[in-house]
Amino acid sequence: MLIRKVGAFLHATFHTQIVAHNTKMKIRTKILILFLTLNFLSCKGIAQETETETKKPTPEFDFSGMEKSSFPKPIGIINDYGQIFTESQRTELSKILYDYDIETTRQ
Repeated sequence: MLIRKVGAFLHATFHTQIVAHNTKMKIRTKILILFLTLNFLSCKGIAQETETETKKPTPEFDFSGMEKSSFPKPIGIINDYGQIFTESQRTELSKILYDYDIETTRQ
């Protein structure tokens, strides 16, 4: 008799744990489905917004009228076409850049 009562108690306890586990799984499944649905709908909305708001970018500078040969050819390590530097500044900058080139390259 005692064995039946213990067996019935264990069966009831085990059954309760299974029901509780199944309930937790159902809740987790519902939360997961809700999360995935909301995620999908938000992505779809963003994709639709970007399609309607896509505009062709306007260039800041229009180089279409310039020929490729209109750019001046490089003179040396410093190309000061605007004559911004003085001759002594160009010489000093050339020396610094030449020394840097020698120190950083392996040949």
